[in-house]
Amino acid sequence: ERRKGPGWDIMNQDAQLLFRIFCAFGLVLTIAAGFVLKKQAPRLFNANPDAPAETSGSLGLSKVQVVAIWLHAFVFFLMGLLLMH
Repeated sequence: ERRKGPGWDIMNQDAQLLFRIFCAFGLVLTIAAGFVLKKQAPRLFNANPDAPAETSGSLGLSKVQVVAIWLHAFVFFLMGLLLMH
C-alpha cells in the first residue's frame, strides 16, 4: 500500500509523475548551470573594459543576484522532489 501524505491525495498519480520528472530534470539542469557559472565566473563577473562606469559594488550586486536566483531554482526543484517522495 502506498504511503499517504499531504501531496498524495490532492494530485492524481499521472500528474505526480510528471511533476517529479519535471523537478528531476530541472534539478539536473540547475546543477549543471551552477557548474557552468562557477567555471565561467571570471569571464562573466569581472570588470568589462568597454563599460568603465562599472563599480565593484555593481559587480558584487550582479554576483549576489545570480547566486540568489540559482539557489532559489535549486531549492524549488529539490523540494519538489523531496516533498513528493
